[in-house]
Amino acid sequence: MKKVISFLVLVALFAACKPADRSPGDYLQYMSDPKNGYLIEHKIGHHEYAIQLATPEYMACQEQSDKPFNESIFRARVAELKNVVYFLIRMKTLSAASDEVMRPRTLSEADAAVAYYAQEAMQDIKLKAGEKTFSPVAYEYENNYGLSPYNTILVAFNTGSSSEDLLLTFDDRYRQAPAINSSFKQSLLSSAPGVQLK
Repeated sequence: MKKVISFLVLVALFAACKPADRSPGDYLQYMSDPKNGYLIEHKIGHHEYAIQLATPEYMACQEQSDKPFNESIFRARVAELKNVVYFLIRMKTLSAASDEVMRPRTLSEADAAVAYYAQEAMQDIKLKAGEKTFSPVAYEYENNYGLSPYNTILVAFNTGSSSEDLLLTFDDRYRQAPAINSSFKQSLLSSAPGVQLK
């Protein structure tokens, strides 16, 4: 009986622990899988948004994803990005009649979208950590020029050493969609796997 209880306690402790460290490629895959909670997808009418929490480790792995992994560059980059929280916001609009991706119909429509997302949308994105609200310290809009099904915004917030729940809010005035709220609990943030280094 004592062995069974000891075994159950060990299983419970193992289940409560954070996931094992992963290779850089596996780490990116884990963080990009919606079932793990670091990627939140929203569908609002015909608009789809995917909000990816990008930790310093995620950003450092992503920057080396197309070349041989260098541990010293990784460590230096993670140290540089400490206390900064990044988010990737991927957006696409689907046709009302099908799952076909909608492209701007006219040049003026495309120009208006680029003008908003490149110059104004930064003001419409906020991060709340506990009771504090942060504005972006870095922002980049990647226009896909119709070559991929979505456009991407990269946004960063300097939260210091905050250990609070995070709530990212994006009030997309161009698409006139209701505010998009993506919540990341501190328990999720603290249980992220690490990157396995040699």
